[in-house]
Amino acid sequence: MSLIFKNQIDEILYKIKSNDLNSAKKLSLKLIKKNKKDFQLQNIYATILYNLKEFNQAIEIYKLALNLNPNFYQAQYNLAKLYCDLKNYEKANIELQKCLNLEPNSIEVLLLLGNLNLKFKKYQLAEKNYLSILDKNPKDFRGYYSLGNLFKKKQQFEEAIKYYNKAIYINSKDFASYNNLANIYQEQGQYRLAINNYKKAIKINPRLLSTYSNYIYSLNFFEYFNYNEFLEVIKKFKKNIPKLKFNFNQNIKKNNLNKKINIGFVSGDFGIHPVSFFLINLIDKINKKKFNLFAYSNSERNDSMTNELKKKFSSLIQVNNMNDETLIKIIKKDNIDILFDLSGHTGHNRLSIFVNRAAPIQITWLGYNASTGLSEIDYIIVDPHVISDKEKKLFSEKLLFMPETFQNIKIKENVKILGKNENKKDVIFGCFNRFSKINDEVINIWSKILEKNKSAKIFLKSKEFSDIYFKKKIIQKFKHYKINEEQIILDGKEYSREEFMNLYNKIDIMLDTFPYSGITTSIEGIWMGVPLLTLVGKRYYSRIGYSINNNLKLNDWNVFNKNDYVRTALSKAGNYKDLIKLKASLRDRIEASPIFDSDSFARNFEDLLLKIHN
Repeated sequence: MSLIFKNQIDEILYKIKSNDLNSAKKLSLKLIKKNKKDFQLQNIYATILYNLKEFNQAIEIYKLALNLNPNFYQAQYNLAKLYCDLKNYEKANIELQKCLNLEPNSIEVLLLLGNLNLKFKKYQLAEKNYLSILDKNPKDFRGYYSLGNLFKKKQQFEEAIKYYNKAIYINSKDFASYNNLANIYQEQGQYRLAINNYKKAIKINPRLLSTYSNYIYSLNFFEYFNYNEFLEVIKKFKKNIPKLKFNFNQNIKKNNLNKKINIGFVSGDFGIHPVSFFLINLIDKINKKKFNLFAYSNSERNDSMTNELKKKFSSLIQVNNMNDETLIKIIKKDNIDILFDLSGHTGHNRLSIFVNRAAPIQITWLGYNASTGLSEIDYIIVDPHVISDKEKKLFSEKLLFMPETFQNIKIKENVKILGKNENKKDVIFGCFNRFSKINDEVINIWSKILEKNKSAKIFLKSKEFSDIYFKKKIIQKFKHYKINEEQIILDGKEYSREEFMNLYNKIDIMLDTFPYSGITTSIEGIWMGVPLLTLVGKRYYSRIGYSINNNLKLNDWNVFNKNDYVRTALSKAGNYKDLIKLKASLRDRIEASPIFDSDSFARNFEDLLLKIHN
């Protein structure tokens, strides 16, 4: 290599490092004219194209480099990685096998292979890949981190925690392990531990937007909510969102008042998910002469519900692989007047586009029952029951009140309510809320109920109970309060929709969690003839059971302190004849309630939107 050629290569590499990719591309093309057979130069040029997202051309140039030198490992690896990024996993796997032939000890290749196998649930192969990394280098934290991911996906959380901690022990700057540890603790409802680990992850890498959202989620649903900490995290979250130059005049008056209003919905849950269950009736009933409806799906969900929704929207497009700028341009092109966030700080959110003001009017609703903390989101939809006077000041959004309920649903399954023996004495309490809602204080209060009624049992249904780790954990917690294992029924099996609904026939009274109420399970249970006992809190998410019961005129099933929660549970269980009468009436009662009245809900919803738009 001549000195001049080397200097030119160095200049290109400097341009790449400085992110001056267009200049690097021009210099590369100029140099290639005189050095067409230099495979290293071709690899550099392909990498520039890769970074410019000119993927098809990058693939061709990588192949050209490999034609010039079939043993050129770096080009082979780059090509495999590009196929991974493009989600062409079949071709990625082929190229990775070629990489292994060239470099059998390549840890990078083993990592990619392991991740591919993990994605397709080839757990044994993935584990073999990750263990091979540790065989080659026992101090490579990535091997331990990857094993943590493997066991997390398998829901073997005890093992996952062990491996994440090993990764952190080797590399204290491993923010990804801290983050994933926090996610496990969040799923377990151990919000204090989750918060501590999210803090550590963000301290190492302040640009982790999803970690900020998870941190905010944990703060909101932690029993000891710290408002000042919440505001501080929101501030940091917004600071790390790249600012784009899209400006809208929020107060602009429409030139044509008869123009249809364009409504956009952003969510990662357009599929078989509670958000879609609550949304679909509104989409059916909303006046299409007044509104056009667009959906932006921030996930790869594509199931029967997704297909059903596609028919009901003017368009439903997947945007999870789009950057914020591209997505905002699409939303702008669609002339969206009102944009809905349906995720809040849950997974698959795109709050970053809302911070960049993607539409003139922005609303959060349905998927997250708390304030986002973002002043750029103008409104949050609520109802009179879920908002306490004390909480009003905690919202950054303006409150938009639906007159009766903030949610509407129809249950389509054909599942019968089974009759009950009125002489039955062994009452079964139940809760089908997810495991993260079952905190230590909830177990303490449930234990008091079971201790005073020793013939009673509690039936808990959550996917986490498929893992022996969670089963042991929950049983140990009940044992701490001297509750026998015979009084506890745990179910973590997967069921069809009809089979799952039939499980409600096994319980007599639903015990709501606190401070985070059940939502979908509460409505499903009532529809299946099971009344809900709820402890009314001070926050939106702790008053949803209260809203449901009030809309059904079941006020005597709302309690306002823990002593009354225990007393009422025992009292209702002890009067089984009255309980049976109530259970027989519940399906008719909920189907006649505002929660199931799709026509009225849609009209009220339209009125809200017209009011804020005009």
